[in-house]
Amino acid sequence: MKIWNRLDSYVLREIRSPFVLAVAGFTSVLLLNYLFLLAQQTIEKAVPLQLVLGFLLARLPGFLTLTLPMGALLGVLVGVGRLASQHEILALRSVGVSVVRLFRPVALTALLLTVVNLGISHYLHPMGRLKERALFQEILRARDFSREVDPGVFFDRLPGAVLFASRSRISSQGRVFEGILLYREGAQEGTTDLILARRGQGDFDRDTGQVSLRLDDVEWHVVDPARPDTYTIVRTPHETLNFPPDPRFLARQRLGTISGQKELVGLDLYRSIARRAREVAAAPSEGSRIAAKVKLRKAIIELSHRWAYPTAVLVLAFAAFPLAARTRRGGRFAGFAQAIGVIFAFWLLFSIGDGLSEQGTLPPWAGSWLAHLAILAWGSLLWTGLLRERSLGAGPGARLSDLLAALLRRRRGQTEDARRRAPRWVQQDRWGGLTRLDSYLA
Repeated sequence: MKIWNRLDSYVLREIRSPFVLAVAGFTSVLLLNYLFLLAQQTIEKAVPLQLVLGFLLARLPGFLTLTLPMGALLGVLVGVGRLASQHEILALRSVGVSVVRLFRPVALTALLLTVVNLGISHYLHPMGRLKERALFQEILRARDFSREVDPGVFFDRLPGAVLFASRSRISSQGRVFEGILLYREGAQEGTTDLILARRGQGDFDRDTGQVSLRLDDVEWHVVDPARPDTYTIVRTPHETLNFPPDPRFLARQRLGTISGQKELVGLDLYRSIARRAREVAAAPSEGSRIAAKVKLRKAIIELSHRWAYPTAVLVLAFAAFPLAARTRRGGRFAGFAQAIGVIFAFWLLFSIGDGLSEQGTLPPWAGSWLAHLAILAWGSLLWTGLLRERSLGAGPGARLSDLLAALLRRRRGQTEDARRRAPRWVQQDRWGGLTRLDSYLA
């Protein structure tokens, strides 16, 4: 018995194109936010293009863990929905091919995608986070202060200071600013400094993140608003001002030496959970025990994410197949509309469960599976209805509608003879005064 035959290839071919387009489209949408951020960094801070491309590639595995389940859902709904709308599933069932047999290539493909996504979430995604952290450090270090300042525009990215330069020129020593006005907080509390300089140059230390501004022909005005009589003016031929590092630079430096749970690759996360469980058991005080429990909870939630994202492919494919197999009209558009609704409901439930786990309302492993359980229950109901149908046109909903119409006809006292005499398009199968034609159009 062949595991894979022509029928499996045909069903897979219908799913493949919408799946690839969906993954590419959803991934592009998620990348847009980072593209705008990196474009701003590239333009304002003259970040090299290779660093920007490397940052995008490092983010890509994290996006794929999210877009693969969404692509599988859309691929099944669109591909199988087209087969149903063209009555190909009806034809296959009429020659003895069951819907379970038609689901086999979908299930095998979803299982393969789940295994691939598990590898991405356990290895490529945390490795990408580590690479992203290193690249962000490089982006911060690649800062060119002299190119960030635009003449005629107030520059407010210096800590506690605002810089204005009327014009600039290029010299052998680099870019030189002329007509400088600098406002900054004074060294003493409550005082402010207004500094005028004929020319100046800026420099950025890539190791410490400190900005130095060298000024010539300086006129320094020191003002204390609470004591106007202390206004002083100091003139010096040369002055060098140092500004502290950007807080983001210091934060990234600290993060560079501390590995979080999301950066642990493969089995390292499992070892971290075991170690934190031992820390909770051996905590000497209640305060340290609570802190250890918080870290343990975060690690378990991260592990749940690494399993929940990949298995979402199987869960969504399981629920999408019976939904698509019952589709009558709409074709690909109906599948796309259904996919958007299911994706919204799934990620809404996932976010709610994740928030409940972080708050401690649910166990740390349970919140990530709340959406899976809801979709599985819904998919089981869809499968039950699909398998109980005698034909694809006589499902439980259709039989319930026929029963309701019969009860309404009996209540209104319609006879079979009067029903036969009436034109078919105005026969009184109605609800609230609507004819059958009205019901069909609605």
